[in-house]
Amino acid sequence: MPRTLPILAALVVATIAAYWQVGECGFVGYDDPSYVRDEPMVNQGLRSAAIAWAFTAVHSVNWHPVTSLSHMLDCTLFELRPGPMHWVNLGWHLLNTALVFLLWHRLSRALWPSAAVAAFFALHPLHVESVAWISERKDVLSTAFWLLAILAHVRWVERPARSRSALLLLTTALALMAKPMAVTLPFTLLLLDYWPLRRWPARSWGALLREKVPLFVLVIALSVVVYLVQDTTGATGFGASLTIGMRLGNAAVGYVRYLGQTLWPAALSPFYPHPGWWPWWAIAGALAILAGVSWLVWRERDRRPWLAFGWCWYLGTLVPVIGLIQVGSQSIADRYTYVPLLGIFTMLAWSAAEVVEKRRALRVPIAAVAALLLGACIFKTMRQVRIWREPIGLIEHMRSVIGEHPVVYREMATAFLVAGRPEEEVIAQYRRGHEIAPDYPFFLHELGAHAARQGRFEEAYALLNRARELTPRDVSPYHNLASVCKMQGRFDEALKHVRRARELGPRDPDPRRLLAEIYVAQGRLSDARAALLDAIRCDRWDWLAWNELGALDYRLGRYSDAEAALEQALWINPGDELAAANLAAVRAKRR
Repeated sequence: MPRTLPILAALVVATIAAYWQVGECGFVGYDDPSYVRDEPMVNQGLRSAAIAWAFTAVHSVNWHPVTSLSHMLDCTLFELRPGPMHWVNLGWHLLNTALVFLLWHRLSRALWPSAAVAAFFALHPLHVESVAWISERKDVLSTAFWLLAILAHVRWVERPARSRSALLLLTTALALMAKPMAVTLPFTLLLLDYWPLRRWPARSWGALLREKVPLFVLVIALSVVVYLVQDTTGATGFGASLTIGMRLGNAAVGYVRYLGQTLWPAALSPFYPHPGWWPWWAIAGALAILAGVSWLVWRERDRRPWLAFGWCWYLGTLVPVIGLIQVGSQSIADRYTYVPLLGIFTMLAWSAAEVVEKRRALRVPIAAVAALLLGACIFKTMRQVRIWREPIGLIEHMRSVIGEHPVVYREMATAFLVAGRPEEEVIAQYRRGHEIAPDYPFFLHELGAHAARQGRFEEAYALLNRARELTPRDVSPYHNLASVCKMQGRFDEALKHVRRARELGPRDPDPRRLLAEIYVAQGRLSDARAALLDAIRCDRWDWLAWNELGALDYRLGRYSDAEAALEQALWINPGDELAAANLAAVRAKRR
């Protein structure tokens, strides 16, 4: 312990120095509104409704209740001040750094290689996205429980006991409920059994697998839940357009791109667009590199087991996010390297230690190179943190990396909204995005909605109808077309579109609420009430539907039902001023 304390102190000081400006970062338009800032179930802090919602509802097209609870706690403690939230992210990153160092040292008894792995984990600029982005709390949080699960596994190996087995299951479940990427956690425990624990070949692989069956059952169950959530919310929609060949090609190239960024972390961006098909030579080159490294580590598996351990860790932990199941439209993402690079850092650190052990004269030069590389990492990380300080500057940086891409203008418009810029400037971004990508559905939706607000209904209808033609299985264009028709009083056509939206979104409450509004406009109040009850069946946390149901019951003279519905709306969202006003009106009527 006396030898580890100074190293821990140095790791903490260096990491804080590299990330010192993180407290000046604000909310960015890239996910932060839906994760924290604009989500009433989160931004009003910990309370009974929010806790129940975290475990039973979808949050930002995902299911990660532990992460949601963490954001709620932030809002309870700091309200909506982003600076302290960033410091909390950094605190988790510091904890992860300490756990990496202490675990790798406990497992191997190799002090300086363990310190090197922890240092590069702490300071590498690829990890800035996981720390300086509030929405990536799930990354640092899940990794903390992942590392604690490894510690629980090591303690169980040292002395098996039910309490230690239960602790392993608990930490694994918490890691999965913070970020589903932890599905590979049981496989990393098998790798640790190979090296450095060296439980194999003393015990067979079958025996090692059998003892982890409860973990695999847990992983499979939660994986099914997460996939169903992402599939029903449309998160896998882009991936549906990619063939298996496209996915495999991107996976091969992605593995090599991550290696390149690790060795030379230049031109980092919060978004790297998926190209669809990669050139054949890029895929062939990537496969050759992967095959070559795999052959090398296989050949050296007995003499240098850390190579096979690190390479399998890197390849395996990236599997959930390498694009075989495509979620989102990115090709790769910096945040996905947070855990996988531990494998690469281990390969490099132990190989350097072997060279030093065989050639003592190289100790000082290798230490100097490591110090130089860490210094470069600190410098680059500090610059990368500055990029994340301001949302518009972040998207400008994205444009400098990926060029004139429609996502740049989509995110710039969102950044303008976060910054409170005038609507005209936001719409200008939509128009510019539409110019470079006329068939990008997002811009068709936004420009169509803007035209409708301006009373230009024919233009709005044309834009939204084009979006419908491009994405005939998407709910949004039908919903928006129905809304435009409703504004014009074309109720029959509005009903046709909204019913189609309802069919395409069997668990989406929005078309059902719109259907209720159309029925109300037609004077069909009983049908409207049935539509609102249907919306609540789809999502019992939809406070808008509860509020509209309460207001409708008031009109129908069902005052007791109206009061109950409005109380439910305010239980879900205490900040809903309209529901509060409606409830006051109902109670006044009942006096």
